[in-house]
Amino acid sequence: MLMGYPEKGQRAVVLTRIWFQNTISGTSMATPHITGLGAYLLALLGSKTPADLCQYIQNTATLGTITDDPAGTINAIAFNGNPNA
Repeated sequence: MLMGYPEKGQRAVVLTRIWFQNTISGTSMATPHITGLGAYLLALLGSKTPADLCQYIQNTATLGTITDDPAGTINAIAFNGNPNA
């Protein structure tokens, strides 16, 4: 699953492996996805501090692919670490 992480009050776009797209709203939608990604990455990569894990997620995100996003939205899709994804 890939997920854009929006600022508060902005939209999040979720793309699943079967390419179903659903637009949902707010950080309450992004938080569980990024939290799950964080847990997955800790299992995959080993121990990291919270700050290092957040930085890793930001550094590996794909930038600039979401279209028609509201001004001020962070235009990024988090990457799950799978090179075949």
